[in-house]
Amino acid sequence: MATTNPIICMAHLQGGGLIVSNSDDDSCNSAKGSALHKKSLRPILARAGHILKFIRSPEAPSPTTTQAPAKPHPTPKPIETTTASWIFATRSPVAAVKVCNSKSILEAEHNIHQKVELEILGVAKDVASDILLPFVPHCYDFHADLATSKLKHLQASDDAISPDSAAYAMEFIRPFHRDHLTYLIKRHLSCTIQDRAMAGIFDSHFVAKVCLGDVRPLSDRWQPDLYNRNAYVDQLQEEGVDVVGMSAMMGSTLAFLHWRCGVDAAGVRFVLGCERKGHIRIWLTEFGVCRKFHYSAFDVTTQLVDAIMQSDCVWPRWINLRSYRKLWCSFRKAYLIMSGRLYADSGDETENRHLPSVFIDELEKIRGPPRRL
Repeated sequence: MATTNPIICMAHLQGGGLIVSNSDDDSCNSAKGSALHKKSLRPILARAGHILKFIRSPEAPSPTTTQAPAKPHPTPKPIETTTASWIFATRSPVAAVKVCNSKSILEAEHNIHQKVELEILGVAKDVASDILLPFVPHCYDFHADLATSKLKHLQASDDAISPDSAAYAMEFIRPFHRDHLTYLIKRHLSCTIQDRAMAGIFDSHFVAKVCLGDVRPLSDRWQPDLYNRNAYVDQLQEEGVDVVGMSAMMGSTLAFLHWRCGVDAAGVRFVLGCERKGHIRIWLTEFGVCRKFHYSAFDVTTQLVDAIMQSDCVWPRWINLRSYRKLWCSFRKAYLIMSGRLYADSGDETENRHLPSVFIDELEKIRGPPRRL
């Protein structure tokens, strides 16, 4: 007596469904029966090839399917380049990716960025609502080896990117909407170069870098480049921005970076850009030059002051014009208030509590109002 053969002997479609039957009849093993079944199955399987996997025996090998090759990543173009780093905008997911040939430098920047983000979220919940702080782009994963990461296609964008480079991703600060940009071009650029500026409006990544330490230079009206332009204090005021309130926000932020994060704030930027829904926000970015400092009067009056002077036009200073005379006072007052609250929250009663005053007094000698003799 023949044993039950698990291989399917008959399959046919009936009433729109699939019927499968096994047969142990000897006729299934005869040459005539095999020919009959092959003849009957051929047109059915030709019409229903996509259901082969449902009627194939587990012992039978599954058919190999040829997948279409994955589309290669287009060669990306960096939206910002320095001598040792590149910043790219990726679409899936939407993020900004910073690539650097020095793993140790980028890892230090990533750690500071991550700490600032976490600390600023905690401080924003603790301090009073009258203290405003900027947004910090969310910090994503760090890739110690770009060549073996999911971002390895970025290496093809520039021959200067070494095989040992590293990268980390962060929240993407979206550029201004084209309608906003068109308005700003017509308002702030000379009519002789507006056409040139409008020609590059689709390829530009326009975010405004806040500069409360200077007014617009005369040459700014004749600069058609829209890439990461500075927004000077007089331009911001013309657009209805509360520059005195913004100065206070920057003072609170500087105190937070000094006395909560323990960094000198060298090279940081305040950027006006859009979030995911298109609303314009002020962001705190660029932590690559920040360094830690010792809580001593020497470091406070040297390293911290030098860090501010390296970004001279970013931070508020005394400008002897009626509209801007309150900027420095607002900045100084907010810095001291925020420093006092941070020390009060930490419960630190040591001699370091006088260091914020030592710093701001030293900085005032350089950036504050002239002193009467």
